[in-house]
Amino acid sequence: MLPITAVLPVYHAVSVGDFQRSIQSLHDQEEQAAEVIVVVDGPVPDDLSAAIDEAGTRARVRVLRLPVNQGGAAASKAAFDIATQ
Repeated sequence: MLPITAVLPVYHAVSVGDFQRSIQSLHDQEEQAAEVIVVVDGPVPDDLSAAIDEAGTRARVRVLRLPVNQGGAAASKAAFDIATQ
């Protein structure tokens, strides 16, 4: 396991399938990150929210929800602020 944090910003335009493939890709890496932080950048559709909640039950996956869309840079910074690696 690599001593790094992977950050995955998500916003309303991301499809459930794309999100699930991204999470699976991070999980399938030969060298896995010590933690994955999914940053939900503002409100998302219910089906995407459910997929994010499900991903949050995996080991090493943390979910951070921002109340309003702040953009990719701000979402990434919010994740870095809580990262442990």
